[in-house]
Amino acid sequence: YDQAVEAFSQALTSAEPDVQAKAHQGLAHSLYDQGDRTLAKQPKFTLKAWRDALKHFDAALEHRPDSVPLRENRAFVQKRLDELQQQ
Repeated sequence: YDQAVEAFSQALTSAEPDVQAKAHQGLAHSLYDQGDRTLAKQPKFTLKAWRDALKHFDAALEHRPDSVPLRENRAFVQKRLDELQQQ
C-alpha cells in the first residue's frame, strides 16, 4: 500500500483534472485498505488513515459530484471511522 500511496500522490501533481480525480480516488481506497490492515495492532494509525481517506474521497467528489460509487465508498469509510471512534 505504501507504493500505491506514493504513486497516487505523485499523480496528484498532474495538470489533468481527470487524472487528479482518479489519484484522489486511488489514494482514498489505498489509505482505507492500509488502515483496515493495521486496525488490530495500530488503531491510531487507522484513525489517521481513514480520516485522510475521507479527505481524498471529498476531493474526488469535487471532480465527480454525481459519482454514486464514490459517495457510497465515502459513506462506508465514514461509518467505519465513526464506529472506531466510539470504541
